[in-house]
Amino acid sequence: MQKQPSASDDINSKTATKTSVPSKPFQLSHQRVVVEFDFDLQTIFGYVVLTVTPLVADLSEIRLNSGVTSILKVSVEHADAKFIYDNPLNPVIPPTSRKGVQHFNDYRQQYTYALQEADEGELVITLPKGVTPVLQINDTPVPVPEVDTFVANGTNGEQRPPVKSAIPTYRPLSVRVDFELVNPTAGVQFVLPDPDVAPDRYPHAYTYNQASSARCWIPCLDRWQERCTWELQVITPRKLRDALPSVFGAEAMDMDSENVENDEWEDDGNRDIIVVCGGELMEQVVHPDNPAKKITTYTLSSVASAPDVLLAIGPFENIEVASWARHSGHVSDSDDEADDIPMTANHSSTHDHAHDKGTAYAFCLPGRTEELEYTTSILTQMISFCERYLGVPLPFPTYNQVFVEDTYNAVTTGAGMALLSTNLLLDEDIIDQTFETMRLLIGALTAQWFGHFVAPKTWADTWLTVGLCNYLSGLFLERFFGRNEYKFRLKKDMQRVCELDVNQPPLYPTITTDDLDLFAEQTSMVDPLLLHHFHPADDWASVRAEFISLKAGIILYMLETRVGKGSMRKVLNKILVTTKADELPNGLSTHQFIRTTRKLTGKLDLKTFTDQWIYGSGCPRFTFQYSFNKKKMVIEFKYRQDNTNGGILGSTSKFTGPFTIRVHEPTQTYDTEVLLEDLQKQYDIQYHTKYRRIRRKTVKGKKGAEDQTVPEEEDAKGEWNDEEPDRSTFDWVRLDPDNEWLCVMVFEQPDFMWATQLKRDKEVYAQYEALSALAKLPSQGTVMALAEFLEDKTVYYGLRVEAALALAKCASEQKHGVTTRYLLTPYREKYCYQDATEDILLPRSNNFNDLPEYYVQKAMVTALASVRESPDMAPLLYREFLLNLLKFNDNTGNRYSDSYFVANLIAALCNSFVPAVTQVPKKVVTAVPRTGDTSDVEEFDLSMFGEGTTTSTGAKVPNIPLLQDAVEEVERYRTLDRLIPSYHNSVTVACLEAQLKWMMVGMVPVNLVLFIQHARYGNFIHVRLIAIDALLMLDALMSPTVAQFILNLVAEDPVPYVRYHVAKAIAELVFVMDEESRAAGSSGSESALSAWDALRYHLSTRQDIARDIWRMMNSGTTVEHRVRINLLRFCEYLYEPAPEGSYASSPAPKIKLKIPLNKRGDDSASEDEGTPTARKGTSKGTEVPRTMKISIKPRIAKPPSTPALDLPKPDPRFLEVSKKTLLSLRNHPAAAPFTWPVDSSNTHYYQVIKRPMDLHTVDSNVKAGVYRDNMNTLFSDIRQIFKNCFEYNLEDSAVYQKAKQLEKYFDTKVVPQTMSAWNEPPEPVVVKNEVADQPVPTPEPSPARLPADLPVVPASALPPPPPQQGTVVPREGPPLTEELSTLPAQTAHDHHVTVPAEHVAVNKEVKKEVGLSQDEAKKCKRVWKALFSHHLSHWFRTPVDPVALNLPTYFEVVKEPMDLSTIKQKLDQGIYSSPSEFESDVRLMFSNSLKFNPPGTQVNLDTRTLIAEFDKEWKSKGSRAGSPAPGLATPKPKAGAWKSTPEGKLCESILVKLQSHIDGFPFLHPVDPVALNIPQYPTIVKRPMDLSTIRKKFDNGVYKDSEDFRSDVDLMLHNCFLFNLPGDAVHEAGKRLESFFKKEWNAAGFKGAASRDGTPASARASPAGKRAGSTKASPAPTTARGATPIARTSATASNGAPRHKTPSVPTPSYETDESHLSVADEAKIRTILIRVRDMDEAFIFREPVDPAVLPDYYRRIKKPMDLQTMRKKLDKEKYKTPDEFAKDMKQMFANCFDYNPQTSYGHNCGLAIQKVFQAEWRQQFGKEAGSGTATPVETSKKRKSDYAESPSEKKTKPNPIKLRTSVTPVPGEKSKKKEKKGAEVTESPAPKPLKLTLKLKK
Repeated sequence: MQKQPSASDDINSKTATKTSVPSKPFQLSHQRVVVEFDFDLQTIFGYVVLTVTPLVADLSEIRLNSGVTSILKVSVEHADAKFIYDNPLNPVIPPTSRKGVQHFNDYRQQYTYALQEADEGELVITLPKGVTPVLQINDTPVPVPEVDTFVANGTNGEQRPPVKSAIPTYRPLSVRVDFELVNPTAGVQFVLPDPDVAPDRYPHAYTYNQASSARCWIPCLDRWQERCTWELQVITPRKLRDALPSVFGAEAMDMDSENVENDEWEDDGNRDIIVVCGGELMEQVVHPDNPAKKITTYTLSSVASAPDVLLAIGPFENIEVASWARHSGHVSDSDDEADDIPMTANHSSTHDHAHDKGTAYAFCLPGRTEELEYTTSILTQMISFCERYLGVPLPFPTYNQVFVEDTYNAVTTGAGMALLSTNLLLDEDIIDQTFETMRLLIGALTAQWFGHFVAPKTWADTWLTVGLCNYLSGLFLERFFGRNEYKFRLKKDMQRVCELDVNQPPLYPTITTDDLDLFAEQTSMVDPLLLHHFHPADDWASVRAEFISLKAGIILYMLETRVGKGSMRKVLNKILVTTKADELPNGLSTHQFIRTTRKLTGKLDLKTFTDQWIYGSGCPRFTFQYSFNKKKMVIEFKYRQDNTNGGILGSTSKFTGPFTIRVHEPTQTYDTEVLLEDLQKQYDIQYHTKYRRIRRKTVKGKKGAEDQTVPEEEDAKGEWNDEEPDRSTFDWVRLDPDNEWLCVMVFEQPDFMWATQLKRDKEVYAQYEALSALAKLPSQGTVMALAEFLEDKTVYYGLRVEAALALAKCASEQKHGVTTRYLLTPYREKYCYQDATEDILLPRSNNFNDLPEYYVQKAMVTALASVRESPDMAPLLYREFLLNLLKFNDNTGNRYSDSYFVANLIAALCNSFVPAVTQVPKKVVTAVPRTGDTSDVEEFDLSMFGEGTTTSTGAKVPNIPLLQDAVEEVERYRTLDRLIPSYHNSVTVACLEAQLKWMMVGMVPVNLVLFIQHARYGNFIHVRLIAIDALLMLDALMSPTVAQFILNLVAEDPVPYVRYHVAKAIAELVFVMDEESRAAGSSGSESALSAWDALRYHLSTRQDIARDIWRMMNSGTTVEHRVRINLLRFCEYLYEPAPEGSYASSPAPKIKLKIPLNKRGDDSASEDEGTPTARKGTSKGTEVPRTMKISIKPRIAKPPSTPALDLPKPDPRFLEVSKKTLLSLRNHPAAAPFTWPVDSSNTHYYQVIKRPMDLHTVDSNVKAGVYRDNMNTLFSDIRQIFKNCFEYNLEDSAVYQKAKQLEKYFDTKVVPQTMSAWNEPPEPVVVKNEVADQPVPTPEPSPARLPADLPVVPASALPPPPPQQGTVVPREGPPLTEELSTLPAQTAHDHHVTVPAEHVAVNKEVKKEVGLSQDEAKKCKRVWKALFSHHLSHWFRTPVDPVALNLPTYFEVVKEPMDLSTIKQKLDQGIYSSPSEFESDVRLMFSNSLKFNPPGTQVNLDTRTLIAEFDKEWKSKGSRAGSPAPGLATPKPKAGAWKSTPEGKLCESILVKLQSHIDGFPFLHPVDPVALNIPQYPTIVKRPMDLSTIRKKFDNGVYKDSEDFRSDVDLMLHNCFLFNLPGDAVHEAGKRLESFFKKEWNAAGFKGAASRDGTPASARASPAGKRAGSTKASPAPTTARGATPIARTSATASNGAPRHKTPSVPTPSYETDESHLSVADEAKIRTILIRVRDMDEAFIFREPVDPAVLPDYYRRIKKPMDLQTMRKKLDKEKYKTPDEFAKDMKQMFANCFDYNPQTSYGHNCGLAIQKVFQAEWRQQFGKEAGSGTATPVETSKKRKSDYAESPSEKKTKPNPIKLRTSVTPVPGEKSKKKEKKGAEVTESPAPKPLKLTLKLKK
């Protein structure tokens, strides 16, 4: 049969991760494991021997999975082999990258890649010399079993036709790996007694396999598909006393000799240690060398994978629970119904052959044998049912169930074995836990067939095996508990799935072709972590795990209803038989399962079903409305559908299939099947009964049908919301009556019809639907119907429970007496003494023999607590009733435990006090416990939560009646449960939950001590979990000590599930708060919003939390996968992502090679990581780089003629100067890519670069003496770095540009400084101790030596330690500011930095020369004190510490740091010479904060508040605003005379206002093109200007008058408008600042108006000082290239509106005979180029065409052109006029139209770009492109563009178009008229908007 094309056949190529089975060059056939367990040391050591068969002749290495880091030895065929161990998960991101929690996006990406890389194998073994695959020919023909052609042509390519020829094979190889595992944290769990909290615990150990953890305890192939036979030899202690001598040995007995239970202690020490495995026990012998040990050997003859192998070791007690015959079975055609399977005991126990008999055993720890027998007694029936239904016996020879402690999952399954939690053991008196335990037991059993015998083929197929297990388990539970129980739970599960299926990927997480068509503009929504390494058992408490577990089984149930009942049984039998025949060696795929189903059932239309339900996501939401048409006698049903998961990629757009509508007419019931195939449609259902006045009578239905009506007098009486008609058309309507659709059904019919359905339709689905509908329709009739239904004992108990809850909901909206009549009174009559007075109520003794009545009794208690009246609480009578029930509860004479019943009473009592809608704000108070020891929580700092019994606002605890009595009663039960523990401490759990709820609503004081005590290790796990959740919900993370305690639970708790739960809880905490914040923000509630903001802000600024979270996520030790995932989600919810342009988070650069196109560079290396050094390695297991396919030469380039040992020691002075040189280079912002060697995994780099070099290697060479004190050799190696970069990377790459910047800095700054310091030897000067008060003869550094572009650090920014006597410092050398600027950024505020001695001298000199007056100093100090004492100034009180605060990019953004402590130090030292300098430092501090912290952050908001406070204080002190250049460490020259004039003071005032303006932030400092990632800025802006530069020029007396000052301000604004496009944030800020400047300038009364068009005043006036009002404009100052920096000269705006009347200089025309473009024209061209290049359609034009992709391109196109070439020509000043640029652009369009046919994609892209280019050109130049030449018109018939016409064509072909353009010139420009061939341009001086007139010539 030909394969039908389906989008769901295979995983789409766009899926985030690959799911195909990776091929290996060998096949594993057998594995032998020899391990020894040491309980005392918690150590495992041993070896594994793998037998592998090579599949290729050139096998050179073998990759194994291994989480065991300590590999001792590896041998292949008894020969020592070299190996490499490299675990990409430890760590995920190299520590050298300096990344943190803000880089969670990078972490997620790297972690996903690391998981895939780890699956390939962490242990790489190289075959030793002499060991090669040996070919052996097997002459015996080996026929391949014939399989059906339908199956053989599937996607499983393993099946082949029969082969009857000789098969070449290779001789197997033996690989042995010796290892040791100490204190494992994953894969193995040691459970040991704790002398403090669990001294009576029995020691035991076991392995588990969740999240690929099999590799964590043995080297193996940790994949389901790698299956082989096994042999396990486990060496353990013989007795318990041998395992832990210190606890159970003779020494322990001597120490505890006074204990009266020594005999029992001795008996425990003599218990045997038992090893349990899933295979067959072969032998158990005493160790030959140590009689205290024994060796247990198991073999597993059935093939199994490494995750299938489980071990359990401990002093277990065991019982035999079942046995079965091991024979094959087959499902006959006549045995289709599962109902024929009898629920009897072992049906195969009479089998005669012992070797064909399988046995099941159960194991438990000592003392729990009775519970074990009761719990596993049902196992025999389970095995019998599964074998009869499947027709195949249990696939493994034994089945062992071992109950152990501290498990992660309640059930962990392996091949022939299951590990279960001891919490599942049942006592005979326990009711509530029974169903859950049985569900898990049958699930563990069914996993033996589907999960271990039949494994999923890929991670995406996991849903199938999980669904098959749950489907089979549901069938058994249906047989055991009854069909009503099965239907009721199935209906509830369907509702739950519809709630969960929101934003969920499909069951099979891939994307179909239809989805890609519908969502073409969206990206894949499949999270790689949900596809790769995700199994519901790995993260079973997550929403995704619950969703898969429920929906998978339901989909298989629906599939069976579509293909026919009983068909699924045949399909499962066929799959098992096929697997037994080894025809599915790689596992079962979804596609194979669907094909098998289609073949066996004959249903060929399953593609639609699978695409909708398996490969698509979401559930349908059906909305039905009906009306009765009397004329046509039909019922018109209108329906529409939508998707619960609609709108996202992968969701099913439309659900189709058969749908049943059942109408209950007065005479009979009729079913009509319709086909749902549209999103909305109307269906007409025929009405069969004659429409007439009908007296409703009892009418018998057909055979097998129930009575359809009842006598009229028996109908429920009551008042209904909908009036009941006298005439009856039909009684009620059922939609999908057989529950065949997983959907949300929205259907409305009158309440009396629902009541009739509830009473007369006895089917569970019908009654459940009626109850759900009546709960939403409260009325008196509804209450009566529900009360009658509740009292009917013939009804299924689950429905009665739902009726009780619905009754409470409906009765709450009626009068108080209604609830008392139908709920309270019946409960009193049934379960209380009748003679009880109203004051004291005495409940009867509990009697739970009637189990259905037990559940109904509990539901009635819960319903009473949910009744509400004003003020939104339960009535006082109900609260008192519930309190008495709890207080006088009596379980005397009851055969069952009342633990869960008491817990239900406590929960009901708590809920009766809690408002349904919380109106009481949460109170954070801490109460001191009245009793109990709190010494164990003294280390927790809870002072921040307050003390006492009042709230933080001073309000008293609410005085609610009976609340205090209820609190005391709950506390009494909690104390009693400590003395007499209930089952699973369920009473304590209920008490803690009740107290938590009361604390959350502020009814009782918050008591964190209570929950801290219960969260500690040693309490029952359920108690610990609720206590931990309570701490998180009560904001205990606000306390550093409690937060550390919680994080320690994640990292170090002995219980695996607790570690997982805490990590999951903290992630959900921030997620829930985020959702509440969004909801509060949308609703306008500020309280919830502020609460979330406060909590998030506090948590996000806690560096201890961030540090610990990142350490656990990225630690070098083994951290469980599920914990890492939840910590990653915590970071995603809490922290803002790191900015893309920052040093530590910039994306990895795409490095391109200048080599043939088929070779590509490695993009994996990131600049942020500094190209971390590769791991070193040896041949004996030391860590080595991950990729070792090429040999890397040593990176220290030593002279070949001189051995390394003969190198002379470098001269100390050369060493010192070289270190300063390298330090200067490292601190440059562009030095990051060149700091460390290129990663060795980039193999292409070392193929191209023959002499690699980097700064780290140069530093190593300096220290090693390689350069022999020769500075030129040092410079040669540094220049080699730049040479390598230029050779390897393209010119437009980011790395290339950074190398250019660093090279320029090196040549212009570093080399001169280095040579000056090297050629001028310093003279030693002795500096005596400052305590002796002796002068330091160090000259003052000259200001002329300061580099102009280096950041200047204030002298007082570092607290200098006193210099020691005898310190030698150089007399001459680099100035102090130069030396400080070369320090690493991290040390700029490090208090341990040693400052040179001359630092002190400089400060003293400054102090002696200048200083504030006494009044000025007092004023500044008062202002400083006001700032420092402000409650928001805590951000600025101390210098920023980037290391402690995890801000690695701080000093890259903030070049001149400043803080209040530094300002105070400068005040005390008298450094300030004027108040304006003090003001300048304060404003510098604020500007730094605004620059580093984005708008909207808390720090940014607090800074703006402080700025307003400072302005107020500064103004009140009478100081004038004025700020010098921030950060200057040398005295400034006195300002000119103009500065002190009234005009100068006014300009200074305007400058200060500009600096403090909210829109002045982008202009405070010079533009840094490197930090802002705008390398094109210097090429566009030739004369940069900013406010700090203006301030420097103002203070230094550069300005002579106000016009000079205004000119610089205009130039700064002009640069802003020149570089930033309209609409950009900076452009708009510049506009607002310009408006503000104009206002202030005019208000100051200056004669000349400020610039109105952004043109600097310097462009309008000559240097002689002529003003803008002059009649003749003088030539403006020119740039280095001679062009005038003028941008906007047009008198009209871009939209045609006239500008201000201020005259401006005309823009120079580009027709002039200049040798190059003007600055304005170049800026316009760059704007056009950027606009065109940023278009989505321009990606094919951005770079030259690759001839490897289009081989014929350069044969057809003779003049290639692209945007990159044009940009390079623009950068190199190749264009003389704009026409030349337009000509190249036209050439590019002509090439596009010439090569690409019309209507093609490339042709359409060219048309789109051409249209935008022409529009931009007209906007910038006011005319058509080409200086008047005709613009060619593209038609559908003309393929070749007019732009590409050859000269000959231009002569012969007349231009059919003549363009006449009217352009509005600039005022003052002469009218010009030019005519060219084919076009006419007329320029009119009239100031009108731009008009274009086209005239066509014949």
